[in-house]
Amino acid sequence: MELINLDSFINESKPLQLNNPLIVTIGMFDGVHLAHRALIKKMIDEAKRKNLKSGVITFNYHPDFVLEKRENKGYLTNIDEKIRMLKSLEIDYLFVITFTKEFSLISHEDFESLLTKLNVKAVIAGRDAKYGYRGLGNIETLKKKFEVIEFSDYYIDGELIHSKNIRISLEKGEIEKANKLLGYNFYVRGIVAKGRQIGRTYNVKTANIELNNEYDYLISGVYGVKVIIDDKEYIGICNIGNNPSFNFTFARRLEVNIFDFNEDIYGKEIIVEMITFIRKEKKFNSKEELKIQIEKDTKYYLDYLEEKR
Repeated sequence: MELINLDSFINESKPLQLNNPLIVTIGMFDGVHLAHRALIKKMIDEAKRKNLKSGVITFNYHPDFVLEKRENKGYLTNIDEKIRMLKSLEIDYLFVITFTKEFSLISHEDFESLLTKLNVKAVIAGRDAKYGYRGLGNIETLKKKFEVIEFSDYYIDGELIHSKNIRISLEKGEIEKANKLLGYNFYVRGIVAKGRQIGRTYNVKTANIELNNEYDYLISGVYGVKVIIDDKEYIGICNIGNNPSFNFTFARRLEVNIFDFNEDIYGKEIIVEMITFIRKEKKFNSKEELKIQIEKDTKYYLDYLEEKR
């Protein structure tokens, strides 16, 4: 997959020569969930059938956040994770556009001209596709200049797969439902930072990841998790929140207790996959009370895993 930033090309400060005709799809692809993957597979199949190259056009900032149509509570996948995932899907090109208020003013005709300059011959899009200033471009305007392959809404067990629905599930702590719609376990990737090591005072060693506002939609509380370190898998429980009992932080953090693990991993990158939501975050009056609750949470998760076998 070739990654191409289109900003300079759009501003006409850098030429871009693509000799191969393209079939493309356009969107945020937040989460690269099951519906996105089905759409991209259909595009790749069409590309092979029509002897075209395949391309995804996406944005590094969500138009709704830039235009303040809704509160920015973060993404299912930031731009780096999105690129990682799309790379694995065997597309030929990934085009990234920096979405700004200025770019939002581009007319649908000018956006169509951009596609023409990229040598786009076909577009695969949903029936409700909108593009250009005020969303005046749609699937009917696309059909005037390109071959258009329509992609229907995608369901699993009667549930519409959409990034919004997945975020709502995560907000409610419905992890299993979110994972089902994603087609993989929702995860947080981060670098382990040194905390205040208060957990050691009650014999619980934890690894901390500072969370930015990308994960504001995640409900605060305790999760059963899978942890990946150096390509090895472990299980554990994690708390997402502000540590209200003894180590309050204004910025939320992810603090994970990895079972049967005692290695020094400060500065290492780890992946924490959410498997189930155990309980909401709460304040404890003593370390002993917190320790007892951690033991209960651990038992709950181990029983959960045993039941799922």
